[in-house]
Amino acid sequence: MDISIFRQLADQTAQIITSWPNDLIAQYQFLSLPQTGNYTKDFIGDELYNRIREAFIPGEIKIAEQCRALIGELIYDQILDSRPIEPYCELLEKIRDATQFQQTVGNNTCEEWRNAIEYAHLSVQQISLNTTKSLQRTYPNYFAVEFATLRLRSIGYSIDRDGSKMTLSDQMELHLVAKIESLVHEFGGLSVTRQISDFLRAVYDEQQERYHLVILKPKVSEPQQPLIPWGYLFQLAVKHYQGGKSSGIADHRRFKFFFSLYFQ
Repeated sequence: MDISIFRQLADQTAQIITSWPNDLIAQYQFLSLPQTGNYTKDFIGDELYNRIREAFIPGEIKIAEQCRALIGELIYDQILDSRPIEPYCELLEKIRDATQFQQTVGNNTCEEWRNAIEYAHLSVQQISLNTTKSLQRTYPNYFAVEFATLRLRSIGYSIDRDGSKMTLSDQMELHLVAKIESLVHEFGGLSVTRQISDFLRAVYDEQQERYHLVILKPKVSEPQQPLIPWGYLFQLAVKHYQGGKSSGIADHRRFKFFFSLYFQ
């Protein structure tokens, strides 16, 4: 499913909201449910989720995974292009919530998605998940990628986008590698080695006699920090051992910029 098509389907089916009654009994009638026994909102909510799942004809596409990828694209659209994220994000969260535990699969057709989105609209009316408030906590990695993309853009690097996948073009990657090497030469290999040693000293565990280079996520809601290729940096430091300023002292702010290139 293309995110632009999803937006169109969501907009086209939004009018169903006006037909959704507030009265519980009327909601049973709207969904053609048996009007016997106790009337409960929970039953309505479960029925709407059932109909979201039933909208998809069994196929090969895992719907919950598709929803997650589309939410990532919405986040990218919002951060990079200031496009609205609602009501599309909450609709996707509803569909993902309805399909993930039963691992619903479908054929990814517009008709399937149209039907699912209609019931998702009704489900949002029945009870909102308020997804936008917790979006950054729920999808920290998407936000981390986008903020890194913004930083790279701000220093002149263009980013290629394919759906929810962000990459540097081959030309930009070569340019970035050349920039890193030129900075190592500017600072001098000895200065770079000292800075690396200072960092590694802080993550050394004397009891285990090892360096903890992979920083574990303190919380599930926080993104995994990028890994710095220390071996590659040491090789560059050796290559440019004779580089650097005559005083042997590199500009501290530019060195922080150098390290920030690895944290994109």
